[in-house]
Amino acid sequence: MKILVLTRNAWDDTNSIGNTISNFFSDFKGAEFANIYFRSSRPDNNLCDKYFRVTEKDILKNFFSKEKIGEKIIGFPTKDQRVKARSNEKKLISAIHKYNLKFFYTISNGLFNSKKWINRKLDDFIKEFNPDVVFSFAKSAPQYYLTLEHIHKKFGKKIVLWIADDEYTALKSANTKDSLRSVERLKYIIGAASKVYGCSKEICSYYNGIFNCNAVPLYKSCRFVQPVRTAVNTPIRIVYAGNLLFGRFKTLCDIVNKLSDLNLSENKFFLEIYSNTLISEEQKRKLTVDGVSVFCGQRPYEEIKNIFSSSDILLLVESFEKSEIVKTKYSFSTKIIDCLQSGSSVLAIGPKEISTIKYVSSIPGAAVVNDIHGFENFAREIADNPESLLTCAAQIRKFAIEHHSPDYDWLNI
Repeated sequence: MKILVLTRNAWDDTNSIGNTISNFFSDFKGAEFANIYFRSSRPDNNLCDKYFRVTEKDILKNFFSKEKIGEKIIGFPTKDQRVKARSNEKKLISAIHKYNLKFFYTISNGLFNSKKWINRKLDDFIKEFNPDVVFSFAKSAPQYYLTLEHIHKKFGKKIVLWIADDEYTALKSANTKDSLRSVERLKYIIGAASKVYGCSKEICSYYNGIFNCNAVPLYKSCRFVQPVRTAVNTPIRIVYAGNLLFGRFKTLCDIVNKLSDLNLSENKFFLEIYSNTLISEEQKRKLTVDGVSVFCGQRPYEEIKNIFSSSDILLLVESFEKSEIVKTKYSFSTKIIDCLQSGSSVLAIGPKEISTIKYVSSIPGAAVVNDIHGFENFAREIADNPESLLTCAAQIRKFAIEHHSPDYDWLNI
């Protein structure tokens, strides 16, 4: 089977989006992959060696010579190429956040909405690869919508979508001309898809009610490389790895404050926070307290897996702010699967109505607290009986084997 993967960023296993895609497809024996993407970064995965890249710079540079837009990349980039591309991308993102994020996205959307990049080079890449199916996130951004519309109308290829988060609610609530147009675009690509998957049962049910798309859940699968933990660290090692958006930063600050109180007489716990979210020096100081916690920045995915397996408690956190709950209600953290396969214990902190928290509540051995005071009670109980974490970890592993072992035939269309 030939599978064309459509992404905004390069297919990079070192970030959550890239390793999720690789997780979905790594067990597809005999499959061949190609990737169309829209950023300057370089791919980093072991599955795909055929790429077509379009960036805002390409479109600007060749606005009046559209046939020059786009770059075909064959083969696996070298380590130096990947490092340089990531560095340049990081500088660009930092500058965008520092100056005017909204302005950049307005310009970016305008350039891609021009359709200048939909040219013979793109068509030749698609024809040459001749995919059996196109896999994409369910997104209304012009990079996704216009590419999928073009492939659907001109080539008649089957489309499979994955709903990674709830874009519809925010677009509908904004109620502007642009947001309502985006809703129509989302409706079009979902209607054009042969199959629709979602990140959680809740988002599938929600989108089925709106778009009548028969979406079903598709989760990452576990790879059981690490054994279940048999000993507890001193102090108890707690790890959070993920973004600090949607109010999660504040929840982590509250956790750090509670741990500071718990550690007054003795260093019982230590929290490590890993994230690629760009934060200020002041924010870093709030997350780094001597003898209590440390902000460690970004780490490669393979390193995070090793950190997870050597930790005692893995954290999943959400915000308690009402405005943030609306944004994340139907989202499902792919980090859940990374936690389940680690062999360590899991603690989720957040409102019970959020899909991530709801799912962890169903896992035997996993702990869930629905307010920050509940975390303090949980921590005191664990401090009195740390060995209980090992029993919890064993229960979690049993659940993971039963419910998240690899599915070799999920792309059945």
